[in-house]
Amino acid sequence: MSAMLFDTLSYAKKLQQIGFTQQQAEAQAEALKDVVVDHLTTKHDFDDFKQATKHDFDDFKQATKHDFDGFKQATKHDFDEFKQATKHDFNEFKQEIKHDIDEFKQVMKHDFDDFKQGMRHDFDEFKQAIKYDFDDFKQSTKHDFNEFKQEIKYDLAITKKDLIIKLGTIVASAMGVFSILTPVLNKIL
Repeated sequence: MSAMLFDTLSYAKKLQQIGFTQQQAEAQAEALKDVVVDHLTTKHDFDDFKQATKHDFDDFKQATKHDFDGFKQATKHDFDEFKQATKHDFNEFKQEIKHDIDEFKQVMKHDFDDFKQGMRHDFDEFKQAIKYDFDDFKQSTKHDFNEFKQEIKYDLAITKKDLIIKLGTIVASAMGVFSILTPVLNKIL
């Protein structure tokens, strides 16, 4: 700080006017000068401080701008790396999903082929069982029909025989009646 002018003589005279001794007034003026000059700021001191502060602020502003530009560049670099890593990760994920889908398709195709083969086998077995059951039914029905036909033939033969016997009985009875009636009729006529 630059020295400030302080009128110690004028101050000492004022102190003497209010009752201080010359020696007290001079000591007081000298002590005050030491305090005031060493601790007070002049306009020149303030201008120097202002200039230094402006210079410090400009340096700070420049350093901050430089730091911000560095941060911006680092952030851009980090973001670009993040973007690349994300793109890479997404492509890997996409490949894994594609691989999983292809695997799933293969498993489903294999399972469907097995299912189709099993169904074909089951259908062939079912078809054979139906054919066997139908052949068995046909044989059984043919056998039953032949038995039924035999029974009908037998029943017809018995019925025919019974009818012949009954017809013979009727004819014999009619002949018996005719033989009884013939002499009576001959007498009446």
